[in-house]
Amino acid sequence: MRPYRKRSAAAIAAALLLATAPLAHAAVREPSAPSAQETEAAQQAGAPQQAKITAQRPAFPAALPCAVNEKAIRAVTFHLTRAYDTPRAPRPSMQAAILGEPQATPEQMAAFIERRSPSPKLSCSVREIVAFYYEEGAREGIRGDLALCQALKETGFFSYGGDVSPAQNNFCGLGATGSREPGASFATPRLGVRAHIQHLKAYASEAPPTTALVDPRYTLLRANRPDVFGKIKKWRELDGVWAVPGKSYGEQILALLAEAERPDASDRSLAAAEARVQRTPNDPAAYQYRGSAYYARGDYANALADFERAADGKSPGADALFDRALAEEKTGNPQKAEKTYARLLAEAAPHDQAARYNRARLLCIARKYDAAIRELNALLAESPDDAIAQNALAFACIGKKDYAAAWSSLGKAAGKQPANMDILANQFILESCLLSH
Repeated sequence: MRPYRKRSAAAIAAALLLATAPLAHAAVREPSAPSAQETEAAQQAGAPQQAKITAQRPAFPAALPCAVNEKAIRAVTFHLTRAYDTPRAPRPSMQAAILGEPQATPEQMAAFIERRSPSPKLSCSVREIVAFYYEEGAREGIRGDLALCQALKETGFFSYGGDVSPAQNNFCGLGATGSREPGASFATPRLGVRAHIQHLKAYASEAPPTTALVDPRYTLLRANRPDVFGKIKKWRELDGVWAVPGKSYGEQILALLAEAERPDASDRSLAAAEARVQRTPNDPAAYQYRGSAYYARGDYANALADFERAADGKSPGADALFDRALAEEKTGNPQKAEKTYARLLAEAAPHDQAARYNRARLLCIARKYDAAIRELNALLAESPDDAIAQNALAFACIGKKDYAAAWSSLGKAAGKQPANMDILANQFILESCLLSH
């Protein structure tokens, strides 16, 4: 095969310095980890950098241009993009009921509001509004955490901007029917919260409020809507009822709660997780939740103990197995993690792409290249645009000394993610190992 004229070392170094952030790692972050606002901010921050890399990205031949120097390739290291490594803490059920006890703690909800809205338009403190929702909700048997999430949705995290003004203390749009109709007003924030809770109770229960009626729409709903009075038991059933057309209205409220109670490394988050275990000591999901809090704190041994308990039994869920595999690798047992992923794919979720990539990555690291290639080909059969999987496939092909296939896979990966630095680096490294003049 004819020798290939490679780029100079200076040209390669200059190209690799086009980016300073690990953009490839952001591409494989677990989708449920960042909030929508965090993801959008990261994308906006990375866009100029990605555009610069894409614009100045050098071209590579479509096919392997010449033979590889075996001695040179044994002396270099190729890049595998990191695993999907965010635990899948239990999310609120899509069947969550309006009646019931809160799951998120008041501390979690207050921190959530302060994080998303540093200057809310309230005539009381954030801690006070949270306390009002929990106290009024408990009085009527309504989930105060989800009622508060509904208020956050209706007011834009107490930023308002619609027909209702902050001074009205109307946190759920009572009577605000559009066409500049501002709706009801309440003298204090607590009364506004009480009216909101009473209105939710009108939908979910035929029992009257335990306190004097302040909801101006309660009697109207009872008299005019016998089809819904006391009959709406779940948040998803509010779709098209509380808000019209209201498609996915209840789901959006549940998504806000999932974001509010997502475990992080704080003492507050761990305390909430401990409380959940104490409240429901026989619920595997409680242990998975606490394990996620330990994992965020880097306490992988305790995380593994909780994830093992969550995954105990004959038919554990895919998320519990996924989290256990994460902790198994973090505690120094990648072989056990690989087997846990294999079980997940065989028994619980055969189309779980994150688990399939993570397993293939561990197989690559263990130099089980044939098994890794089978796993990655299965992944790419379902997700042909997955550049991260194509890059891993190239890694495995290099391990098998199938350099032509590796070169081709890297080209496909670059076509999908031209700004991915793991892919670009691997292309340069492989090129540097080609025979040349």
